[in-house]
Amino acid sequence: MAHFCIDCLIRSSGCRDCPIAPSGLTEAFGKAVRGIEIDIARQYPRFDSQVREDVIADTVAGAIRNFPQYEGRREAKLVSWIKSIYRNKVTDLLRRNYDITLVAYDAGADNRVAGEDQEEEPLDGLVAILKEMSEGARENCARLFLSLHDYFRQGRTQKEMASDMGMKSNSLNQKIKRCREWIRERIGKDDF
Repeated sequence: MAHFCIDCLIRSSGCRDCPIAPSGLTEAFGKAVRGIEIDIARQYPRFDSQVREDVIADTVAGAIRNFPQYEGRREAKLVSWIKSIYRNKVTDLLRRNYDITLVAYDAGADNRVAGEDQEEEPLDGLVAILKEMSEGARENCARLFLSLHDYFRQGRTQKEMASDMGMKSNSLNQKIKRCREWIRERIGKDDF
């Protein structure tokens, strides 16, 4: 559900009730919202259109609701402020639905490089590497990632995994971070 300001491109006489209109920053507000629409489509292509619309609507509603507390008067500062609200909304969404990208992956998203005929999906290749590593010096890392992979395949969350392992989420996150760094060094890739 879009806010009235978005529907009329931020230039309407109906904006009289909106707290942004008297400030003279309606064009900057519209520019920020359009930038967010473009950014969410580029950065999060696996979000379905309803999720993207919800994030944008939540961002606009949050900005309008909190505009009386906004102290800036420059357009650039307003755009930055709205983008920070947007980033927080996306972060909240990802925290609530931690495995949203994995669900899209499992639903058949094609992650192969164009022109490359490969039978094995990238995630399966990683699982194979981890299985090989499980016999090596860092078998705990391999076991951790294989368990994490199994949890996501079952539709469970990282938080549930931490609980089942008898540790706090932060501790599990730190363990995952250390293992990622170790694996990154071993396979020599920066994108892991």
